[in-house]
Amino acid sequence: MYFEEAEKIAKSGQIHDQSDEKLNEMLQACMAVYSGNPAILMAVQNVSTLVRDEISRREAFRRHQEGIAENSKLKIAVDGLKNPHKLHWWLLVVAILTAIFAGISAWPVIQEWFRGW
Repeated sequence: MYFEEAEKIAKSGQIHDQSDEKLNEMLQACMAVYSGNPAILMAVQNVSTLVRDEISRREAFRRHQEGIAENSKLKIAVDGLKNPHKLHWWLLVVAILTAIFAGISAWPVIQEWFRGW
């Protein structure tokens, strides 16, 4: 890509419609022209600033989307922890029944122990 094409795209406002690869090509074209020629230095700076701003905006948008996706995953995980699991109640019932049966089976030993006092 030549600088003139990059400049035309930037001036027309179509920079937001370009792909990431095209933006990188535009930035490379700006860097290639930047040879110290003061006549086009301002145009190169303007175009390269527009391209860098668009690249930064897209990167910020990507990171924002990643944050939103991570936030939704965390919200689902927290919501899952808020709902009590039925397993907890079953464990409590099994523990109570075990204690009752253990008490029944140990009742003769407990009676002897009390008589020994």
